[in-house]
Amino acid sequence: MFRFRYRIYVEEMHRQQSCADHERKHIRDYHDEDALSILAGFDQAGQIVGTVRANWANDLTQEDQLFYGMHAFLPYVNRRATLTSRFMVEQSIRGTSLALRLAIAIFELGYRAGSRFDFIDCNDHLVSFFMSLGYRQIIPDAIHPDYGRVHPMVLSVAGWNYLEKMRSPFAALKDTLPHDSNAEEFASSVLPDVPAYESIVQIPRSRRCANSDSRNIARA
Repeated sequence: MFRFRYRIYVEEMHRQQSCADHERKHIRDYHDEDALSILAGFDQAGQIVGTVRANWANDLTQEDQLFYGMHAFLPYVNRRATLTSRFMVEQSIRGTSLALRLAIAIFELGYRAGSRFDFIDCNDHLVSFFMSLGYRQIIPDAIHPDYGRVHPMVLSVAGWNYLEKMRSPFAALKDTLPHDSNAEEFASSVLPDVPAYESIVQIPRSRRCANSDSRNIARA
């Protein structure tokens, strides 16, 4: 999986990755150590063709929490909020259902584990995709050390009314998951329907990298 990341980010996209091991040709960071889950999609030959990772917000550094604007969600940061990252799909199958299936799988896993808010960041070309899932941007764009200008976004995982309004594919899970009216009410107070920010905030971030292989991987 870590070699798959390297192939996508370094060999395909030619991005500078602070945690890239160019000798072993893999990418691994400290978020892999304490991940809630890492999901992977496989092709018929058993090769990884997509991945996504979720971490508990309170396992992040304060620097990371500031980057995503988590201070506005403090009542939920302690084991009730997650960060989704390392979400990527093999170039040859982008445009298929795999990205959506991975997104739904990590959404349901996080919800059942107790997450009520999920954070991500993405570049311009993926904003519409994440908005269609129900994510919103409520803080300005920021500069990420590995990805450049990004849009920090947040999802009210229990915000079924908004998910239905946006026709999010997550809304189809509404009747299969327990409702959390308190989380939905809190979301309505901090997540107004506002347009995305256009200004840029320079927030330097450091990266802590890891060296050993992780086993916290599940199939999607």
